[in-house]
Amino acid sequence: MSDESQVVDFAPVQVGNPLELPPDAPEGEWRAACRVKKMKSQKTGYPMLCVEWTLSSALDPENVSFEGTRVSDWIVFGPPTWRGAKMARQKLNELCTHCKVQAPDASSLAEGSWSSLDPFIADLETGEFTIFTRHRKQKDGTLQCEISYKPKSIL
Repeated sequence: MSDESQVVDFAPVQVGNPLELPPDAPEGEWRAACRVKKMKSQKTGYPMLCVEWTLSSALDPENVSFEGTRVSDWIVFGPPTWRGAKMARQKLNELCTHCKVQAPDASSLAEGSWSSLDPFIADLETGEFTIFTRHRKQKDGTLQCEISYKPKSIL
């Protein structure tokens, strides 16, 4: 039973549409560090790296309040005949080129082992890199935050 006569003080806030899901971070340029998790793709079962970026410093002054936010990216390793192979390899190439990280040796994946990716993962986890967040509209109209490794001017 609620007591309607009870008054609870609170700070005024502009809520907007409380059902609208905002993207994890605004579009912008960031310095970021990451942690990498080894996983498998739910759809295909192929080996996948989940790269969880922590946005350590905003290079766009209006985004400073989002420093510390975490955003994720995924790198899937599939066969050349896989439908998503081209896009996955382009993303990996962007990451290696623009973050100046040595491309991974994925040879051990054929034997079911992650060992050949360990140096690549270590290079990512020990560095801080410039990354970019972009927004892409989903089919349901919500905005999804995506990671890019190259500036818009190069896209």
